[in-house]
Amino acid sequence: MRVSRFVKLLLALILVMMVSFLGGGAAAYLTLEHTSAVAQQTSREVAEMAVHDWSVLLSEQLKRSLETQAQDVAARLALQLSRVEADVAYLADYATYLYNHADTLKRYARPHRYGIGANGAFSSLSGGDYSWLVVLNPGLDENGQVSDKLLQEIYLTEYMDLAFASIGQRNPMIGQAYINTQSNLTRGMRFVDGQPVDVDADTTISPDQDVTTYEFYYLADAQHDPERKPVWTGVYWDPAGMGWMVSCVAPVYRGDQELAGVVGLDVTLNKLSEYVDGVRVQQTGFAFLMARSGQIIAFPPPAAAFLGIDAELSGEFKWGQPLAIYLDQVADRPFRAVIERIQRGESGLEIYTASDGKAYFWTFQPVEPPGWSISLVAPVEEVVALQNLTLARLSEHIAHGTATITQNITRLRQSYVAAVIVTLLFVTAVAFLLARSINHPLALISRAAQNLA
Repeated sequence: MRVSRFVKLLLALILVMMVSFLGGGAAAYLTLEHTSAVAQQTSREVAEMAVHDWSVLLSEQLKRSLETQAQDVAARLALQLSRVEADVAYLADYATYLYNHADTLKRYARPHRYGIGANGAFSSLSGGDYSWLVVLNPGLDENGQVSDKLLQEIYLTEYMDLAFASIGQRNPMIGQAYINTQSNLTRGMRFVDGQPVDVDADTTISPDQDVTTYEFYYLADAQHDPERKPVWTGVYWDPAGMGWMVSCVAPVYRGDQELAGVVGLDVTLNKLSEYVDGVRVQQTGFAFLMARSGQIIAFPPPAAAFLGIDAELSGEFKWGQPLAIYLDQVADRPFRAVIERIQRGESGLEIYTASDGKAYFWTFQPVEPPGWSISLVAPVEEVVALQNLTLARLSEHIAHGTATITQNITRLRQSYVAAVIVTLLFVTAVAFLLARSINHPLALISRAAQNLA
């Protein structure tokens, strides 16, 4: 079969145009595919870097937030305890003035009423908003009686009522203010909501004790407190019947050398526990308070298992008995390592894994005064929950962006293929018209030549 010149010409034109177009198109398509792959890979790498950087940044921010909370809690507690120190210093100055100017003072304007109480001791029987008083047996003379000298000292200490009441009204931390003397008389005033309350000291305080043997007395003597500054006791069982407490004490000197007595302000364990319980750490975290000696000061019930505490704190204990819970005696070595840092007065944040495998963020800050430390403990899973939520949302946004890029590239491919098809049709049409325009005059010439022949 003979192929016409028109068809040959048409095919030649189409072939030339197709080769040129497809060559350039193939190069463009390969470039598009490469660009698409690079764009998607870059998008994934940028997304992974963004998630990692955000994870690190967010983790550090959450840790810093926990540390900042501990610093704030420590600062607020230190402020309250510094007020206690200031008040006991005022009380010591007041009592020192009384003992050094007793000869210039008349009998107190609101004299107390005294007698033998239910415990058989010489006691104040005034009640009401008066301070309580008990003369302990070591203070009696050889006949078991209150000497005239001791009686004059009893009258002198009635003036303490003014200072006691003033401190109780202005400082809600104080549960009781008192003075214990070298002569073994003890006088104090108890407060509820800042107001003096009646105390049956003649039934709650046994006279069969020597007040100078207790920590809340001898810690303020010349041997233990040569600088004569306020000193904090550990947690002990109050001989006056207020339960577990800590005291801030200061010495009272007659002249330069003679220790006349020790004044003190009591802060109950219940009051400190209320403060610690009020600290909210994530969902199930908690705070606890510890002395540099390792002795626990205050902790909420949820902290007992973490601290390994199973001792019973309720009941009756010996007068002045210290609370025998020391965290530096816990068997777990990693736990003790953190406690040792706290005992050195350090601040910081540790990730501690308990024996049950549960991980905790544990941050701690010193509380000055009185040389304690506050710890905030939170399960790691709760602290990073916000981090995981934020990263999940970030990942969603990144995935959405990656999907958008992929969709745009797919649409670009589709548009390119459509453009190729349209172009091929257009090229075919153009080639057909061009071949026809060339073939028509050639056909005329051919017929004319045949006619001439």
